[in-house]
Amino acid sequence: MRTRINIATILLALVFFSPAAQAEDDYTRIAAAHEAGHAGLALMHPELFRLKYVHIVSNDADGTGGKTSIESFVRSGDDRDRVIELMAQQLAGAAAEKLLLNNAVLGGDVNDLSQAIWLGRQLLGADADIQQALAEAKVLARQELEAHRPQVQRLADALRAKIRLTGAEASAIWDQN
Repeated sequence: MRTRINIATILLALVFFSPAAQAEDDYTRIAAAHEAGHAGLALMHPELFRLKYVHIVSNDADGTGGKTSIESFVRSGDDRDRVIELMAQQLAGAAAEKLLLNNAVLGGDVNDLSQAIWLGRQLLGADADIQQALAEAKVLARQELEAHRPQVQRLADALRAKIRLTGAEASAIWDQN
């Protein structure tokens, strides 16, 4: 029995099995894990954060991979624990990459780190021990995401499938049993 192969079949195989297609899938997987971390940590703390939306983009020009839009209720003058939680939210993307992608941080945690440092200086004061606060925030992000790994994974999977989730959609996914 002969199988007919036409040019369309060949082109489809080239597109779906090419190194570029694999790289794009890897990029999407990394971005989804990263943004699921930010979104997940926000969903764990509705008293501190309101998730507006989360989305991933395909290999965008600025290399961010996605955006998680969150309204924070942490303000200057709040106690140190609330500020550490806000810093942890900024570092949750890298923590989720490590958690879901076997301890490898592959994406853009440089922007998140600089944002966490900036927030620490603004909210804790310039004289605060920012390195200590960062260390605490990293541990907190990792512990909270590890405790909710199935939910973080569900968010990452949904982001890969849908690309964009509203806060309500992400919350519904988070709350599934």
